[in-house]
Amino acid sequence: MEFCLGIITQGGSISVGPLWFLEVLLIFNIISAILYRIFPTVGEKIWSKGSRFFDRTWLFIITIVLVSSVTYTAMVITFGPFRWISIGPLTFQADRILHYFIYFIMGALAGIYGIKREC
Repeated sequence: MEFCLGIITQGGSISVGPLWFLEVLLIFNIISAILYRIFPTVGEKIWSKGSRFFDRTWLFIITIVLVSSVTYTAMVITFGPFRWISIGPLTFQADRILHYFIYFIMGALAGIYGIKREC
């Protein structure tokens, strides 16, 4: 227990291995909960205006590829490849954090659209 508290209070870092992905998902979920609290009607807007976008699979895939490519390239130019950042007990790859956030948000938006859709 003292080891964990020491890492949190003194800013040390440890190798988290594959658990970094769970940390990133936790942060993304917290961000999405805050965004939902601020913008509670976004689901209705996506449902009403998203049919053109989500019904065309090719457009959805091309958008994801283009947006994630641009963000990933910008982050690699900014931070360099394979750079890990530690903030307290959280560790993540700086060059890929926005890349993963794009996929998280696009999956959430597709889920919002798909939940309300009738089979």
